[in-house]
Amino acid sequence: MVDARAKELRARVTSVQTNHEGAIVDLIGDAKDEGYAGILLNAGGYTHTSIAILDAILAAGVPTVEVHLSNPEARDEFRHRSVIAKGCLGKVTGFGAMSYVHALEALVAHVRTPKR
Repeated sequence: MVDARAKELRARVTSVQTNHEGAIVDLIGDAKDEGYAGILLNAGGYTHTSIAILDAILAAGVPTVEVHLSNPEARDEFRHRSVIAKGCLGKVTGFGAMSYVHALEALVAHVRTPKR
C-alpha cells in the first residue's frame, strides 16, 4: 500500500525492518547523507525507551513521522509516553497498515511545502 501510494505521489520509498536499536540509530543517522527527505518510523517498543533513537532523530536533519499500527494511548499505560515524539514532526497511530499511508501523505506534503 505504501509503495502504491508513493508512486501516485511521485515519491520514492525504501522500507527497512530491523529489531536492533543500533541499526535503527544508524539508519536514521545516515538518512540525510543517503538522500532521504524524510523518515517514517515505527520504533515499536523502543518508542517508549530509546533516548538513542530520539538523539538520532534530533541530529538527522530530516523530518520524521512516528507511526504505529495501533493507538499506544489505548493500550497499556507504559505505552502512553513516547520518548521519540519530541524529535518527530508528528505522529500517526491507530489505523492499522493505513497508518503508514497517512503518514507518508503527511510527510510528502510537509516536504513539498515551501519553507519561509
